[in-house]
Amino acid sequence: MNELEFKQTKLLKRIQNHEMMLSPSCVSGYYNRTTDNNPLDFTKLSDNEKITLVNWIVTVFKPIKTVNKWHSSYGLKHLFEHAPLGFYVKNGAFKGAMLIAGFEPVDPNELNWRFKISEVSIDNSEIAKAWDFTSKGDN
Repeated sequence: MNELEFKQTKLLKRIQNHEMMLSPSCVSGYYNRTTDNNPLDFTKLSDNEKITLVNWIVTVFKPIKTVNKWHSSYGLKHLFEHAPLGFYVKNGAFKGAMLIAGFEPVDPNELNWRFKISEVSIDNSEIAKAWDFTSKGDN
């Protein structure tokens, strides 16, 4: 096993240990009953998708003490989708990944969650997105 595989395996074990917080009883306060907005959708991703998504979140977003009013889970998931290793993900799966990564929603009753994340870290993700020359459509 090379170093990358070792780190991926380690991250996957950490994700799996934290997935229990996405059980229906634990996410009842976070549960949006609309299609595509359930944090439990994170558990439906493949192991590789879970690793990629959570790694991107913990690498790009920096926690702060105040609410980021400009970006919701829906907008943030689109940033991920346009990142070099990004892929389509439902809003609910993205919200579940944010929980796994340690980011709590400010108001879990909102359809599109807001988090206490640095705007600078979001802007930096735009820089990474700009390097993806294979993107099609609007960025």
